[in-house]
Amino acid sequence: MRMGTYYSSIDRTGDSLQSKVISFLRFPLIVAVVLIHTEPHSVIAGSNEVVGSQHYGIYNMIFMLISNIFANVAVPLFFFISGFLFFNKGGVFTLTTYLKKIRKRAKSLLVPYIIWNIIVYLILLLWQTFWPGSSSGSKLVINYSFVEWLRIFWDIRSGFYPLCAQFWFLRDLMVVMILSPVVYLLVKLLKQYFLCILGILWFTNTWFDITGLSIAAIFFFSCGSYFGIMKKNFVKILRPLMKLSVIIYPIVCLTILYFRSEPAVVKYLLSLSTLIGMILAITISAYYISRGKWSVNNFLSESSFFIYAYHQIILALVVKIAVKTFYPMSDFGLLVVYIISPILIICFGLGLYYVLRHYLPRFTSIITGGR
Repeated sequence: MRMGTYYSSIDRTGDSLQSKVISFLRFPLIVAVVLIHTEPHSVIAGSNEVVGSQHYGIYNMIFMLISNIFANVAVPLFFFISGFLFFNKGGVFTLTTYLKKIRKRAKSLLVPYIIWNIIVYLILLLWQTFWPGSSSGSKLVINYSFVEWLRIFWDIRSGFYPLCAQFWFLRDLMVVMILSPVVYLLVKLLKQYFLCILGILWFTNTWFDITGLSIAAIFFFSCGSYFGIMKKNFVKILRPLMKLSVIIYPIVCLTILYFRSEPAVVKYLLSLSTLIGMILAITISAYYISRGKWSVNNFLSESSFFIYAYHQIILALVVKIAVKTFYPMSDFGLLVVYIISPILIICFGLGLYYVLRHYLPRFTSIITGGR
């Protein structure tokens, strides 16, 4: 298929293709999130690093390329999609509309958020009870005060993360959704200039240190909101950038690897790679879906939230057990743990989701927000 034919097919089925791109991206983006959280080199037992602080050149380069660069597009793209879906009906954003959307998100986000943090608490309680020597030195959950127990839903881990650590994304997403009337008004008034201001703040990391109100959430949610509020098709708008992003993205990635020992430089290059990577993920997906080469797997798409919710605490335990059992003190050993662990976690999660959905559909619906 010629590129011109691809463009024409988008014009004829733009909204349908846009919807397919969103559904298609859910699972690979969740895989990326799992890879971000797979860190065999940083396992700690008690107060000691198991692997140590040695530098493993090949492993470090592959880890940085996959988890710190390629996978780095996942969270911003999820914020972007969430903002778009929040406003994708367009029209006037009334108080009634706002309250209806918030009630809907309470079911799809807040309820699973509370449930999964409690599940992680119970898992840690069992883990620390039956394998106390594996504790990383943090306070035992059984000794939490009432205030600390409440903080598991906000910032109990490192002063920033809820107990179910990956749910910082849901926490920040819910906060920005509560503030969505402000986003709506600023998008209507300032249009793309509002996004430019937020983009500069995000790129330069100029923001307030307020847990739950991250600039990444506000910026990328607002970007998605812009397309929804203004009734614009982001696939159509971004499609001319595909060829350019295919060329520039590898160059930026290689430049990051070259300057990886200079954090001040890498910080800005990573931000640039995130923006280009998001464009590339959207346009490449749209291109191959429109050609019939890729298609949406409904089961994988529907399982994405469950994999996201369940994976981190189990992944951390699996990686810790693997590292403490095999002591992978080499590039090859670390790479084996880095590759095998997420594969096992994702495959097991898919199987568990299938069983739960088949035998406990109501329960599964509740813990996945009705997805």
